Amino acid sequence: MKRSSAGVIALSLLMIPVLLLAGCGTAQTSQANNQQADDPLTPPTAAAQDLPTLVAGNTSFTLDLFKAVRSDCGNVVLSPYSVSTALAMAYAGANGATATQMAEVLLFGVPRDRLPAAFHQLAQNLSAGTQTDDGGQAFQLSVANSIWGQEDFSFLPAFLKVLQQQYDSPLRKVDFAKSSEAARVAINDWAKEETKGKIPDLLPAGSIDAMTRLVLANAVYFKADWLSPFSHEGTNDVDFHLASGATTTVPTMNQTASFGYAKTDGWEAVELPYQGGRYSMVALLPQADLDTALHALTTDSLSALLKQLAPKEISLSLPKWTYKSSFELKAALSTLGMQNAFSGADFSGMDGRMDLAIDDVYHKAFVAVDEKGTEAAAATGVVMRVTAVLATAPQVSFDRPFIYVIRDQQTGTILFIGQVADPGAASAD
Repeated sequence: MKRSSAGVIALSLLMIPVLLLAGCGTAQTSQANNQQADDPLTPPTAAAQDLPTLVAGNTSFTLDLFKAVRSDCGNVVLSPYSVSTALAMAYAGANGATATQMAEVLLFGVPRDRLPAAFHQLAQNLSAGTQTDDGGQAFQLSVANSIWGQEDFSFLPAFLKVLQQQYDSPLRKVDFAKSSEAARVAINDWAKEETKGKIPDLLPAGSIDAMTRLVLANAVYFKADWLSPFSHEGTNDVDFHLASGATTTVPTMNQTASFGYAKTDGWEAVELPYQGGRYSMVALLPQADLDTALHALTTDSLSALLKQLAPKEISLSLPKWTYKSSFELKAALSTLGMQNAFSGADFSGMDGRMDLAIDDVYHKAFVAVDEKGTEAAAATGVVMRVTAVLATAPQVSFDRPFIYVIRDQQTGTILFIGQVADPGAASAD
């Protein structure tokens, strides 16, 4: 990708942890039609020492997943936090090699028995700081989880308790077997509501069928105004240089102010804070073409770059953008090393059997950036199905000519063999 002219700072990465990785707030879950546990559950508090490990792992997973799904330098937005949270709920029911691969790919880092509480504590911490000094709302930030299970399928109580207690997600009973389309619509309606209409169709047609037994879903919504908004009068059309070498003209915002700034051998970074000072967007401009710079970008180099951000007077030009991305993550996650979750899976922690596997992981995200601020939303659905048709009582109708034998079961001796051609015919003398 060629560098833009005249100080244009183009946003090259949209998965910076301060925005989409850490974009999670107070869990919000609708209580209608939920199956509640018999005993009241109080979410425990994870040890503070687990949170840096969890966040560091999520940051590494961010880069791995982003590099796995991006292609041709097209517009991409995703919420690795949403993907990680949805798969963490599935991980709560994984065992054996399936659990090992999931932990290695998702880079949880935290001991398994403390991971759900760490996710819960992280969500609690991220929800802090939503109020401004004058008592107003600094930003909108919410995360919601939900689980949708086949109404006559036996899930282990321990698994359901973990999801309700740590992920604020009681079981919602649906009938995938007989009303798969209605269940899909219900899940999509939930995602649409939780993302304020930005993700209306998380699960595509055909993603749910009679073999589906469980869907684990997560939704994230974020909206915030810039701490220093851009003037509409300062927005004008500016050339944007595409990776192909072509040039396009896009509405571009302009502002001269003090921003966090850092420059390394490979990148220039500008940090734009949101109201409340808790969250920010960091725009990263590669010094070489994007492919080359991104290939060399590691978790350590990204962290080092972010630590170097310091206030500096910047004449900033930033394009406006609005778009959506949609992913089916089975191939990407398998390539990263999570094959067993999709084939030969062991999710016996969910139902006590070895009959469930992830069919696919669906993820959609939305982002809009303008003079006022940013709105972003994402949803993830982990669709799980039985790996084989469950045995049912066969129906056999002897309604045409057949033969039979009368045998001794102990020795196997056949005493008689016969044929029935017409059961209603009179016997011969």
